[in-house]
Amino acid sequence: MRLKRLVTQTSARIVLCSSWRTSRDHMAWLEQQLALYGLSIYGTTNEDSSMGRGQQIMEWVHNHENCDSFVVFDDDNDARDYPPEAEVTAHLVVPLYSEGLRDVDIKEAYKILTGQE
Repeated sequence: MRLKRLVTQTSARIVLCSSWRTSRDHMAWLEQQLALYGLSIYGTTNEDSSMGRGQQIMEWVHNHENCDSFVVFDDDNDARDYPPEAEVTAHLVVPLYSEGLRDVDIKEAYKILTGQE
C-alpha cells in the first residue's frame, strides 16, 4: 500500500478532512481498512461548513504545534478550497479519483514532507 510506505518513511500521521469524517459508518469502514495495514486516523479537521476545506486544514495545522510539515491529498480539487495564494495550496497533491494514490503522488508527497526528492 502506497500510503503505508509514505507514512513509514516519513513518520507522518493521518488527519482526515474528507466529508467521510461526518459519517460514523464511513469512518468505521475507513478505520477498519487502514488497520489492515497498521495505520490509523490521528485526527480530523473541524466540520465548520462556513469554512472551506483549505481553511479547515490550516486551522488544524496551526492548532497543532508538532505539525512541522504536512501534505494534503484531495481528489476533489475544488479551486474555492485551494486558491493559488492560500498557504495550504503548496502542500496539495491531487490524485486521480479513478486511480487513487499513484507512485507519482507518493513521490510528490514525500518531497513536500521531507524537502527531498
